[in-house]
Amino acid sequence: MVDSNEIKLIKDIYSHYKSDENVDEEILNSLTEEYGSIRGILMNLILKFDPNVAVTDAYMDRKLLDYNISVVNPPNKESDGKKVVTEKKSSTKKIILWITLPIIILSLGAFIYFWFVNNSENDSELHVYDETPVLVNQQNSINNKETNDLTISSFRTTHNFNKLVLSQSGLTRTNYDLFSVNIKDGKFRINVRNTYDLTNSYVLSQVSENEFFTVSKKITLTSELLTLNKDLTVSPIAVDGQIGKFAQVTFSKGIKLNNIYESESYTHLINDYYMTYYLADLQINVGQPDETKYTIAISKENINRKQSSTWFYLNELNGWVISEFCDVNQLTTKSMAIINNSDGWSYVREDKARKASILFKLYGNQKFKILTNYGSWSLISYEGQTGFISNSAVQLIDNNNNNNNSFLENKKTEQQNLVFENITIKYEGFIAGKHPITIELRKENNEIQGRYYYNKHKTWINLNGYLNSENKWKLSESLEGEITGYIDFVTEQNGMILSGKWSDKDSAKELDFTAKQTD
Repeated sequence: MVDSNEIKLIKDIYSHYKSDENVDEEILNSLTEEYGSIRGILMNLILKFDPNVAVTDAYMDRKLLDYNISVVNPPNKESDGKKVVTEKKSSTKKIILWITLPIIILSLGAFIYFWFVNNSENDSELHVYDETPVLVNQQNSINNKETNDLTISSFRTTHNFNKLVLSQSGLTRTNYDLFSVNIKDGKFRINVRNTYDLTNSYVLSQVSENEFFTVSKKITLTSELLTLNKDLTVSPIAVDGQIGKFAQVTFSKGIKLNNIYESESYTHLINDYYMTYYLADLQINVGQPDETKYTIAISKENINRKQSSTWFYLNELNGWVISEFCDVNQLTTKSMAIINNSDGWSYVREDKARKASILFKLYGNQKFKILTNYGSWSLISYEGQTGFISNSAVQLIDNNNNNNNSFLENKKTEQQNLVFENITIKYEGFIAGKHPITIELRKENNEIQGRYYYNKHKTWINLNGYLNSENKWKLSESLEGEITGYIDFVTEQNGMILSGKWSDKDSAKELDFTAKQTD
């Protein structure tokens, strides 16, 4: 093997499938002796590392041309002779394989059985400090040897991935307006967030096709954004930072890419020509106990690279949704509305300012007509009276849906369940006013589950509790299955503040407990 292009191809194959292998002259010579031509080496190496793939002549021709290697094999009698010997050796190997295969299968079955029995007995011990999320409905088998030998950092280096720098020019000013939207056909469970700043956001609610909402303001982010342009099913390179072999996972169109690296030389050797690839993190169930970070390699053709994105504020849900999921309905001469705010009423004023004189008051389900929109205010008419009202208090009526109000009540209930039950909320606080702690809590109906640690030690302690008859939360803490103490508290400022007492397991010692929700 003297051709430098052939050597580079072989080394690249090893780098892709077995990066810890040092491809030296001895390996190159043994491959030549065993398989003859570079074409034979290419086919047999790929089948060795990935036996289930179909290696076609067209693929091999293309791969050889990529490395400037001739696709025509010259006549070679010595090579032909080696092929006959190889075929004879292959026949002998097949006979030996059929004899030993049943023995191997029986031995493997026995090993798996005893391993399962032993590990089932120790299951509680193995999972006490397990903080790695499990892949939901996926067979997640990490090859421990690969995990130890190859890190994300070395993977990037091996395949020439460099950090992708995106433009971060900020955002435009908020534009106040008044119109309605319907969620587009075919869109389901679209996240509505507390803020358009994704890094500091959490999910308030989810909306689906044809649902109707009022928009009172919108904002355009001019920062660059990369998202999937279609539903994509791939095998992750890593899960929660651990490289291994994983079952395929399907990611939805529109999901945002994070921590992005770019390479023009990486490719999946079987399917693609060399093209620009991204290595990026996709996060699922952000802020929830089963939050999972997948690292995937994805070709440029599967990516939307946007220079800006627009977000709408939904009055009914007090949250933000990305505009591309919405069909916009502009105001008409028939546009009607009701009051929608926490007070259940709103003043109608003489002019478009909060200091303007109050003309009258509108309550709850009193329907009024929108005459003219002035951005953050609208001129309205109610029973012969006219005046200005803040658009933040307005809920437009869907004339095509008579059950709009009951639908929104259900949506608000659903929203509260999501806010308080489907999200893990993080708090920072103190015990005895001097021992800093970090807490994560998740409410389900009238029960709470979570964990906390002392910032000095960072060993997680489990929490489980319930809401008692006095509307106080009573939590027991446990470490390795044994109760170590209790925390009783009440919530203030809609759950932003926790205050109460910590006590030891015998209730002999009692200390102040306070915590505040983090941003």
